[in-house]
Amino acid sequence: MNFKSFLDRRSLAFSLGILIFIIGLGISGCHPPKNRPPRLIKDSVVFLYPAEARNKMLEGTVVLQVFVDEKGNVTRAEVYKSSGYDVLDEAALQVAKGAKFKPAIVNGKVAAVWVTWPMMFKISPMMFSVDEWKRKAIEYQFEASSPDRRQRKIGQQSLYFHYKDLANYIAENRFLYPNQAILDVVDPAVRKQWLKYQDVWPLAFVLFHDYTYRYPDSEFYDEAMDYLAEYIRSDIFHLKNMTNSTILSEKTRKELLEQMKKFLKEYCGETVK
Repeated sequence: MNFKSFLDRRSLAFSLGILIFIIGLGISGCHPPKNRPPRLIKDSVVFLYPAEARNKMLEGTVVLQVFVDEKGNVTRAEVYKSSGYDVLDEAALQVAKGAKFKPAIVNGKVAAVWVTWPMMFKISPMMFSVDEWKRKAIEYQFEASSPDRRQRKIGQQSLYFHYKDLANYIAENRFLYPNQAILDVVDPAVRKQWLKYQDVWPLAFVLFHDYTYRYPDSEFYDEAMDYLAEYIRSDIFHLKNMTNSTILSEKTRKELLEQMKKFLKEYCGETVK
C-alpha cells in the first residue's frame, strides 16, 4: 500500500509542533493620546518550544510581569501566573529576557513601566496530505538554512519535530511506506544512499540521517543522532528476525542488513553483530 492511497482512505493527524504565540501587552487604566504602552519588537523574540515539554506534549499559558526600561530593554521578568509546568515557565522567562520593545510613552515622555505578558505554549495537530507534509518540510528546510539566526533556530526546531512525528508514526505502523515523500525532501546525498530500498523497507530513519547531515550545528543534533541510532538498531533487529517476506528477497534482506550495520558503525560510531 503506498502512502498516498492510505492517506486518501484515512486522515492522519500529526502534532507538528506549530507554535501558537499569543502576546498581550497592556497597562491598567485608560491611556490619553500622549500615552502608549511598550510595543514588542517581534523580530527580537526567539521563541523555541522547550524540547522536554514538546516531547511530553506539555501545553499551557504563562502570565508574566515584565519591567521595560526607557530604552525598551526587559530588566526584570517574573511569573505572575504559572502554566503548571516549570519547564514552560522557565522558557517564558528566557523569551522575555531576550525581548526588545519600543519603550512606553507616559504623558508624552519615554518611561519605564511594568506590563503583563501572557505567553501561550500550544502544540496544534494538523490534518495533512502527503503533498502538504512535503510542502511544510521544504518550508522548514528553507527557514532552517536562513542567514538570520532567529529564523534559522525556529526553522531547525520546526523541521526536527516535523520529521520526528512522521518517523514515530511509521515506527508504530510498519505497514506504511511513505518513502517517496521522504526521499523527495531529503538531501540528494542522503537520498542516493537509500534510494534502492524505497520499495522494500520503511525509511523512517532516513529522516534523522537527513537532519544530522544537514544541521550539525543544531541544538537538536545530539538528540537526532540518538534517534537515528535507535531506529537503525530497531530495523537491524527486524531484518535479522524476518522470515518469508513477500516484498523483500533474501538477497536484498542481507544486503540491507549489512548496509545498515556498516552505516551504524561509520556514521553513528556503534557496532552491532
